Amino acid sequence: MGKCILHLDRETSFVCMKHDVYMCGDCLKCRDPEIYCKFRSSCPVWFIHKQRKREERERKIIHPPEGGTTNRQVVPPSGGLSLRKDA
Repeated sequence: MGKCILHLDRETSFVCMKHDVYMCGDCLKCRDPEIYCKFRSSCPVWFIHKQRKREERERKIIHPPEGGTTNRQVVPPSGGLSLRKDA
């Protein structure tokens, strides 16, 4: 175990093998997600980072309110028939 790179008072077991730095749960984020890393396939930091990004995306999805109605109108680019669905 080592000390978090940003919070020196926190002991942690999460380590970035590429950069050889320890990160606590609050700081846990891949430092170079766009750059190749030979450790990525077995990296717990990467998996947690990926999971958090997925959860963040899912939270941004807009769900219609319960019991409400949703009106959708589809108009083809040719200006032809118009379909309307009331849910």
